Amino acid sequence: MLPYKRKWDDATDAGVMFALDVIEHGKNEDAALMLAQYCYERLGADYVLNLTAQSKLDLHAQYLWSHQDGDTVKLTTGETVKFKDVDSQRTRLGTKLHHALNQQTTAWFGAAWEHEYDGKAKASIYGYKLDAPKLKGDTALLELGLTLTPATKGWSLDVGVQGYTGKREGVTGNVKAGYRF
Repeated sequence: MLPYKRKWDDATDAGVMFALDVIEHGKNEDAALMLAQYCYERLGADYVLNLTAQSKLDLHAQYLWSHQDGDTVKLTTGETVKFKDVDSQRTRLGTKLHHALNQQTTAWFGAAWEHEYDGKAKASIYGYKLDAPKLKGDTALLELGLTLTPATKGWSLDVGVQGYTGKREGVTGNVKAGYRF
């Protein structure tokens, strides 16, 4: 058994593509790219249980906060859309099972529940408020993947897929290469 805690933080410019129905100008859709400052903080605690020599179970709880600055963008039809700042607060409870298939390959499977407490993406056009998507609600997350650690010391490769259902829905994949000195 090994308890530990961790904290992440990051700030970057986020490129967000959005589309609006613009009926009055004879077009079905108009799109624009918005660049805005994005930052997040994540604070978590994990507890790792060694089940066998090849398997361990990671139990985790996390608090996630994110902020994206608002922006003003001009559509190709000439309308100006103003976006407000968006703040998000979520908690996540989950578990991930790691099983070593051999010395170089570890398979993992995880499941988590996430709750969004609040958050609205507010925008307006000509001073009129647009319908704001509400982020509040619950999401279930499932993930699986492999960690490959070649015989060459220091290198690792993670390949995984995540699925979301509930308030947020979708599938994502990731590939991450790393080297530890």
